[in-house]
Amino acid sequence: MSPRMSEAHTEARRTQIIDAARACFLERGFHATTIQDISMRAGLSTGAPYRYFDGKDDIVAAMCAESLERNRQRFGALDITAASRVIFEELASVYFAAAHEPGAEDTARLTLQVWEESIRSDRAGEVLRADFKMIQTHLADIVARAQSRGEIDGDLDPSSVAQTMVSLVLGLIVLRAANVPVNVGTYEDATRALVTGRLWTSAQIEETPAECPV
Repeated sequence: MSPRMSEAHTEARRTQIIDAARACFLERGFHATTIQDISMRAGLSTGAPYRYFDGKDDIVAAMCAESLERNRQRFGALDITAASRVIFEELASVYFAAAHEPGAEDTARLTLQVWEESIRSDRAGEVLRADFKMIQTHLADIVARAQSRGEIDGDLDPSSVAQTMVSLVLGLIVLRAANVPVNVGTYEDATRALVTGRLWTSAQIEETPAECPV
């Protein structure tokens, strides 16, 4: 077997195992799923997954790495020279597209399981934090560009604005994972309104923020 064929075979087998793990995690939960369960779902021998992963935590880390790569591709396809609102609209379309697909609720439940395990797994947590940091960094850069053009309030912290925007998408995942009824179409529309400033219909009024109670 040539090195290229061997590499392709390894990647295909890893994908096969990850897909099987996703199905098992959704059916049984992470902790109730064993490597044997994953092996059976993948149609492999009991010890086969250990040839490609150190264990379940390693599989979760691989899932996080897949997410990181998808998000890198999404941002890589953006035209950063476009108007800021156009960029945000395009990003909203990309990120909310998956929420409209069949099985999105299952994906949301699996995502929450992955987040939970990333707290216990150093490697998975490291990859997941790298994903969030990458998204935040790119968004913060777009916000800063918009601030330099006077499109966004220059007194706001770009990283905090970016985190808030990310939270709008993450909030939808949490709601769906918790089986809270959500109209994805109107949620997306409300998110776009918040991000683009379409939420308010009246002229902006200068107000003094109320003090936070101690």
